[in-house]
Amino acid sequence: MKNLTIKFAIYYLLIFDKSKFLYFSLSKLNTFLRWIFYFAITFTLWQTVELVTSFINLDKYSLSLLLTNLITVIGVIFKIMLIFFMFGLTSYESLFSNNVNVDDYIYEHNLKLQKIKEGKLEWWRLRNRGLFVRVLIYLTFWAFLFHALQFLMINLFFQYET
Repeated sequence: MKNLTIKFAIYYLLIFDKSKFLYFSLSKLNTFLRWIFYFAITFTLWQTVELVTSFINLDKYSLSLLLTNLITVIGVIFKIMLIFFMFGLTSYESLFSNNVNVDDYIYEHNLKLQKIKEGKLEWWRLRNRGLFVRVLIYLTFWAFLFHALQFLMINLFFQYET
């Protein structure tokens, strides 16, 4: 891998465009039409976001500050996801201009994933974690159960109604 854009484009291809529909569709177009497509989809998404935000005017509703901030944060996260989508789509251009053989890289990636799966080396397996992490997970689980059972026993003993 030469640069960060090619890596991002390949990861985007592996995660979001598994059927390679967009990749093959865009590779058949010439560069000028691809850039027009990138600009058109960016402009369309921007207009859609602006249209949706014009419908959602939070000032006219009497919402609590927490709910207003939550809706705002969800909107910002959505906009950030759209930025990553567009960056991934336009990073295909680095694959096209450098003539990267995507099929070989995907084959190597799948072989690497197969070795990890066969060797049971996934990150979520506790035996692949360090001793400190395992002890921390076990203590957290024990503390949660201990306090939950303690709370339950106190409530049952005093017959509290919630």
